[in-house]
Amino acid sequence: MAILITGGAGYVGRWLAHELAAPAGQRPGDDVVALDLRAPDPAARPPLPPTARFIEGDVTDRAALGEPYEIDVDPEAGVPVCYAKDAARALAMLATADAVARPIYNVSTGSATAQGLIEIVRARVPESRFSFKPDPRLGPVSRISRDWRVSVAAAERELGWRPAYTIETMVDDLIATVRNSGG
Repeated sequence: MAILITGGAGYVGRWLAHELAAPAGQRPGDDVVALDLRAPDPAARPPLPPTARFIEGDVTDRAALGEPYEIDVDPEAGVPVCYAKDAARALAMLATADAVARPIYNVSTGSATAQGLIEIVRARVPESRFSFKPDPRLGPVSRISRDWRVSVAAAERELGWRPAYTIETMVDDLIATVRNSGG
């Protein structure tokens, strides 16, 4: 099975790569790919496991630049999404709060299907080229979370946190970031 870790060169991503490299029940040699905007620092601990492959880039690069992009999940695969900037703001609010009422808060930018995200991107990048080639091993799993809804009511009520982005403005921001970085 292929496993993609976005943010794979970061601290959490490197630990996740170690956990996924050959855990119980998984065949050693399964493909663990760490994707990140920059290569991991060679002095960073833990380093990426030797069995993990590293790719420098961003999941949005190809689509934002109008290059062909093949998607390995069913078009109706869906998931609650939390944009990194919304998550970072929530973490900063938690880290600087005098006190919090609970140990866990849900934060979410919204929910989207793969097809829904593609439609948003195509409205902004008409020349974008997507195709679906679902991996049969991912099919059943990729549809499990499609109907999950994450309530941010407690974060809003107790912390004053609300998502600053919608799914659409998240896509706009990601496209702008990729284009401004030169791809």
